[in-house]
Amino acid sequence: PIWDARHGLRNARLDAAIAAYDDAVVGAVREVAAAVSTARTLAVQREQRGAQLDANHELLASAESRVKAGTSDIRPQLVAALQVNTTQESLVQTDLAALLADIGLRRALGGGYTATEKSP
Repeated sequence: PIWDARHGLRNARLDAAIAAYDDAVVGAVREVAAAVSTARTLAVQREQRGAQLDANHELLASAESRVKAGTSDIRPQLVAALQVNTTQESLVQTDLAALLADIGLRRALGGGYTATEKSP
């Protein structure tokens, strides 16, 4: 009877440890999946914003040439410059979010984060 009780207690502790391990593994897999999904979404956003930035640069160049030719006042050039700056800021924010997602992915995978380039 005492042996049976001890054996039952050991089995209960083992079952609890296995359940806790399973929960930790499932949680880690969820974190990895979320980080990968975020990274993919941000990669698409970066590509779209990069294309938008290229288009805004073309718009700015066109507005600048019209001002130089004297066929337009400076307002369209200022608006185009503002759009370039706004898109660049959005691109920087996307890059920051991608960096944070990468850090989250590395953490979820159980590793530390190591910068590949030295910060200024």
